[in-house]
Amino acid sequence: MTKRNFAEHIPEWVRIRPHVDKEWGPFIQNLEGHSSRVDALAISTDGQLLASGSVDKTIRIWDLKSGTCLHTLTQHTGWVDSVAFWNGQRKRILASGSADGTIRIWDVGEGRCIRTLRNNGSAVWSIVFSPRQDKCVLASSGISDGKIKIWDVNAGIVMHTLAEHSSNVKSLAFSPAKSGRLLASASWDSTIRIWDADENTAIQTLTYHNDEVWAGTFSSSAKNPILASGSKQKLKIWIVDPLTYHCTCLHTLKLDSCPVSLSFSENGQLACTDNITIKVWNAQKGTHSGTISGHSSQVTSTVFSLDGRFVIGSTIVGLIRVLEAVQSSSSSPGKFIGEQFSLQCLSNGYVAGSGLNFKIPIWNSTSRPSVRTISVSGDDQVLAHCPKTGFLASGSYEESIKIWDPATGGLQNEIEIDGRVRALSYSNDGLRLAAITSRGGKAWGT
Repeated sequence: MTKRNFAEHIPEWVRIRPHVDKEWGPFIQNLEGHSSRVDALAISTDGQLLASGSVDKTIRIWDLKSGTCLHTLTQHTGWVDSVAFWNGQRKRILASGSADGTIRIWDVGEGRCIRTLRNNGSAVWSIVFSPRQDKCVLASSGISDGKIKIWDVNAGIVMHTLAEHSSNVKSLAFSPAKSGRLLASASWDSTIRIWDADENTAIQTLTYHNDEVWAGTFSSSAKNPILASGSKQKLKIWIVDPLTYHCTCLHTLKLDSCPVSLSFSENGQLACTDNITIKVWNAQKGTHSGTISGHSSQVTSTVFSLDGRFVIGSTIVGLIRVLEAVQSSSSSPGKFIGEQFSLQCLSNGYVAGSGLNFKIPIWNSTSRPSVRTISVSGDDQVLAHCPKTGFLASGSYEESIKIWDPATGGLQNEIEIDGRVRALSYSNDGLRLAAITSRGGKAWGT
């Protein structure tokens, strides 16, 4: 976009100009704002929001579609180690656990703290909400005592304390079934304990790890649940018996470093941090699907997007990156013909691109091939997608804006304007279209 806006100012003697690579890597978007290491990531249950918790003592709420930071939450006095979303009947809330010994409950829509739970001064390392919707139940673990607390969030009280670990509990995870019957706790005592969350009793102790266990998480399948756990250079996959709830080790996978964060996609792919990369596995088969590069510093947390198309990773320098997930070992990045000045994500996983080739290709970002091409009379198009109608607006040096139906490639409308189009944008409700031209700005009702 910057290159396009200043194209007319490039001296004529500049003959060789930079271009966009035809082969695109996995990098999609940077989310910048934290000033220090980001240790925690969480996706909202509708997949629209991302929460990040940092050593800079703040939590940021991001709109994943636009990359916009909606709120910066600043009331913690210690670094933030864990964040978790819960959708109530009236409002969406976020919990954050901090080294300041508190768990803060936030109204996500308003960006304000509505309750503070105090952990007796002990730093909070991990928090997780039960998937049950009839009651807002939160499990938390802290440093030094190895205890797990079960909270009634609305009442602000500890209902139960689970105390069988002999060292710090680094990670907690509820099973995905609606009842949230199982709770797994990964500890530095080299064990994982499986708890009956309804009875608040220990079901099983998994002792196959020889080192501190840093991470544990359940797959989203209620019928055939899988548990993954990570310790020093080792990733273990456990199959959970749906009747007895006992776990059996299915695979032991080797890594280059300690996986400090794990995340399952809806289709059973497992992402784990491995130094400066994120590795993706088919958990059921125990096979390596691929390695996602794109970070230049150690990855501290990772989470799949709700649809499994993207993996989000955070790093020790505070940078959060949205990366394309590995689809299969044979998949390759989508290819565009010619230089691309503008890209727009459309509905249903499609992407539109424009460049200097008098064409707007529409791509399926999942299966990769181009599904159709819109031919235009001018080059160097800028694009905007209408969230209300699904239509695509394009503008160029030819001093007009055209409205297209990406589903058919048909021209719906054409707006004559005064000046070359440099930028286009629809309002969030899709009711207005704004344009910046070489002679100023203008907006229209749609």
